[in-house]
Amino acid sequence: AFDSIFSRASTAARSIAGGAIESKALTQNGSTIYQGAFDTANWSGDLLAIPVNVDTNNNVTIGSANTWSGSERLAAMTAPATTRNIVIGNGSGATSPVASSFTWDSISTTIKGHLNKPSASAAADGRGQDRLNYLRGSSANEGSLFRRRNNKLLGDIINSGVVFSGAPTTAISSTTYAAFREANKTRTPAVFVGANAGMLHAFNADTGNELFGYIPSWLAPKLSDLTSPSYVQNHQSYVDGPPVIAEAEIGTAGTSADWRTVLVSGTRARG
Repeated sequence: AFDSIFSRASTAARSIAGGAIESKALTQNGSTIYQGAFDTANWSGDLLAIPVNVDTNNNVTIGSANTWSGSERLAAMTAPATTRNIVIGNGSGATSPVASSFTWDSISTTIKGHLNKPSASAAADGRGQDRLNYLRGSSANEGSLFRRRNNKLLGDIINSGVVFSGAPTTAISSTTYAAFREANKTRTPAVFVGANAGMLHAFNADTGNELFGYIPSWLAPKLSDLTSPSYVQNHQSYVDGPPVIAEAEIGTAGTSADWRTVLVSGTRARG
């Protein structure tokens, strides 16, 4: 028992996979580093925006106070269980599967079946909607039926690096690319990271507000494990792979080239 206590001692650390910076060219106007974090005491996580400054002598310093904390921004939401924008992938085998809203009325019967069980091997208990609400951010059953999170809704970020996406790159010379860049050069800057509470998250890079969460379809049978009071002793990987972002011409839309900014990622051990 003491070995278990000491192994779970409160230890906070930054993501093993490293962070992202909004610009590779540091200037005296300042910049920001985005860094994932995890805490083994309760397997919570955070995404931090950390200011970087350059003085007139070109000395680089990292700010002592974070610009924002993703975990704190989620905790500040009035009703995260009903207002967060969360979707889950569709593993139906369709040629072009479209993600569904992660709400009880929108998910498939199969996913409802998974959530209606405390674990993949357990018997159904009919608490699926309660589990879904918990995963979305409800604290209604914390400390009794489900694991206590103490208002920390972001899962641990360990092996998933953080990636920044602002204006499209200027490094592509294709004649069909210029219009795409022009149309998107002022889009909302975002940072993306995977967390071991089952989601790939997108955050507004300026404010730290969550833009959306995406749950890969193949995690559905394991989502109930996140609600278990014994999860701290039985931590698992979920969305733990490093994402990569790039511009790509994925086909044609009518007579025009179809350029997109594409994110590709994985779930690492959980996949």
